[in-house]
This record gives sequence, structure tokens and C-alpha cells, in this order.
Amino acid sequence: MIRALLLLPLVCLVSISVADAQREEGHIAPQMAFERILENGRSAKLELRGKAIVLDFWATWCSPCVAAIPKFNRLAVEFKDRPVVFLSVTDEPEEVVRKFLEKHPIEGFVAIDLDGSVFQQHNVKGRPFTVLIDRSGRIAAITDTYSLNKAAIEDLLKQSESQRAAGAK
Repeated sequence: MIRALLLLPLVCLVSISVADAQREEGHIAPQMAFERILENGRSAKLELRGKAIVLDFWATWCSPCVAAIPKFNRLAVEFKDRPVVFLSVTDEPEEVVRKFLEKHPIEGFVAIDLDGSVFQQHNVKGRPFTVLIDRSGRIAAITDTYSLNKAAIEDLLKQSESQRAAGAK
């Protein structure tokens, strides 16, 4: 009983954050600047131009976030040859993140947002929190890692492809 009561605030927090951000779907996603980008635990450069983005906000201390990593990784591997970038964003220090990634690797890229500006721009109030951005830079959907699935990413890519085709005409 006590365990269920402790989880209730977390579930409510995630639900509120998703509801608050719903009004942003269809709008242009804000520009993002990060202190560091990591890939396979090493510093990396990231090219987002012309790609859809699965933007996942998480933290090493967030047990639901950690529990969702295997699902996120499976999707990232499945779509690795497609025009979509999987970008996991945390506001924790790089040393903490690197140490965590040694035991819990994350597929795709991991971004460090120490000042929390990207979290603020996306109105993130709970974690995990996931934003799908189409290749034109518009917010296509706001969800969480638990609800993220293959169909949602396929829809994101189809939407991005139709926008690209419409722009070419």
C-alpha cells in the first residue's frame, strides 16, 4: 500500500507535464544547445538537419527512466538506418552520466543540459518525458518513454516524408 502511494505523485507529475506540453504540438520546436553530446559514452558531434528526432528527457536517479532504457535502446537499434535521431537529454554533470553509461549504455546520443534550458524550453516538469520532432522542426507528439513505440516512430517518419515531398513540389 505504501509503495503505491509513493508512486502516485510520480505518475501525477508525469501526467501533468504531458498535459501542460500538449499545447505545443504542431509548433516549431525551440533551438537546443547542449554543453556536451555523447555517443557510446564518448564525446560526439550531432547532425540533426533533415532528420526526425526522438527527444527523451531522463535522469540517472529516475528509476522509471532507467527502467525504460532497454525499450528505448531496442527502438534506437531498430531505426538506426532511418532518418531519425534518438537523443536522450539529462541535466546532470557529465562525470555522473559517463559513469552511469558504463553500466547502462544508451543507444543513440546523450546530451548534457547542465543549465536546464532545454528542459525549460520544452516545459518538462517530470521524467521520463519524450518529444517527437519531425524533420521540419515541428513538435509532432509529446509523450513518455513508456508510450513510445515502433508505430509512433513510423508515423513520425511518414509525417516527415510527406512534408519533405510537399516541400519538393
